[in-house]
Amino acid sequence: MGALLLYLGWTLLQVPYITWLSHISHDSYQRSRAVSLREGLTLIGLLISASIPLLLLIGLSTRQMLWSMAIFTILLGGFAVFRLLRHLPAPDTPTTLALGCWKDVWINKPAMRLVSAWFVNGVANGIPAVLFPLYVTSVLGLAAEQRPIFILIYFISACCALPLWLTLSRTIDKIRLWQFAMLLALMAFIPAAWLGPGDTVWFILICIITGAALGADLALPHAIQAEVTDWDRFRFKRRQTSLLFALWNAATKLALAFAALIALGLLELSGFTAELAAPVFALGMIYALIPGVLKAIAVALLWGFPLRSWHHQAIIRRLDQREKRRPLDETSTAAVHDHPHDSHRV
Repeated sequence: MGALLLYLGWTLLQVPYITWLSHISHDSYQRSRAVSLREGLTLIGLLISASIPLLLLIGLSTRQMLWSMAIFTILLGGFAVFRLLRHLPAPDTPTTLALGCWKDVWINKPAMRLVSAWFVNGVANGIPAVLFPLYVTSVLGLAAEQRPIFILIYFISACCALPLWLTLSRTIDKIRLWQFAMLLALMAFIPAAWLGPGDTVWFILICIITGAALGADLALPHAIQAEVTDWDRFRFKRRQTSLLFALWNAATKLALAFAALIALGLLELSGFTAELAAPVFALGMIYALIPGVLKAIAVALLWGFPLRSWHHQAIIRRLDQREKRRPLDETSTAAVHDHPHDSHRV
């Protein structure tokens, strides 16, 4: 019951939290900067939470360790939420725009293409995450205690690469940059299908390169999604930013579910057992080749994407002009209502 409330509460919190990005700034680079900082701190939080079980090594019981984690999370999280609500301005949403609905979201073609690419890329990232424990022990022949080393290398590489992707996004279109990152991950990860015992150094290199590519997955797509919400507001004159980000969040969770279904389902069909060589080879194929194919599909979905950085700059200028004209239009309308005879003479 506690886990149910925890995950439900996080979902209710996460949608408005990620939606806030589109209201922080209209500048695409500043949005990318905010996302990079947010996701970088998220990774650091994951690494800290993963290290908390080390408290067991200093003599704490499992119950004491869980209480320590809960107290640490509540105190630090409460302070962070307090600063967020106190110092970050509330979103300024135009009330003159019509509210959107779910059926309107489907006609936003850039949003649907972007969410589709995000979903496919999420499945590609999720499959190796599901099979990673089996891959390390059955394919590389390493002990289970060595798994955290590769995870640590992977996430540290992602954190270190975030500033690089942010800097590149200033001069290179974010769609092109994200496509390049996915192709980089594809080319680096496919050789993992043919690794075996004794190839630990090669797998560390793969973790470093794919971890760096993960940095682009964290920094770029969210900023692109915020640009798509601006286009939606300009094109359809609707307020449905929250709906678009809710769809984005749902695609993230569905991708993880489908990744587990595909990975474990194919592993079951392959007849995998740790004792037979052929199924172990099948494990390597499922672990590395299928994500590569999915990455290629995600890159293809973004090919010829209609909304680019220079388009977004023009859209923001148009939206600003529209917002400046609106008070004048409202004043003129009020004047007509107050002096109808003068309007007829004109």
